[in-house]
Amino acid sequence: MYLAALPEGQLATITEIAEQFNIPRNHLMKVVHQLGKLGYVTTLRGPKGGICLKKDPSDILLSTLVKDFEVRLDPINCDTPPCPMNGGCELKHAMLKAQQAFLNALDNYTVASLVKNPGKLVDVVLIE
Repeated sequence: MYLAALPEGQLATITEIAEQFNIPRNHLMKVVHQLGKLGYVTTLRGPKGGICLKKDPSDILLSTLVKDFEVRLDPINCDTPPCPMNGGCELKHAMLKAQQAFLNALDNYTVASLVKNPGKLVDVVLIE
């Protein structure tokens, strides 16, 4: 959201984002690396480097981002360790329906839709 709120062409640094949002820098580096591998951000190295969105924020569905980024979405695993009620209960089915409803709800949002007033968002973050 922060990258989407920046003026077009402006880069952000990992250090800047880590400080603004109180995120451990090493963790953020891993997240940015993964976002780069998935094609969501462009990273530029060097003294004038930084990161920016590679895709238009209105083209990034939150449901797709979650599915791309999360390694595993299964709400529960009845097989490891084997559950003695496996095959006899409907909890997994109910949880899978809830998970699908969650992803369907996220289909209604893009990164752009979360940043309705980009200038105000950046001002609020930079002031605090």
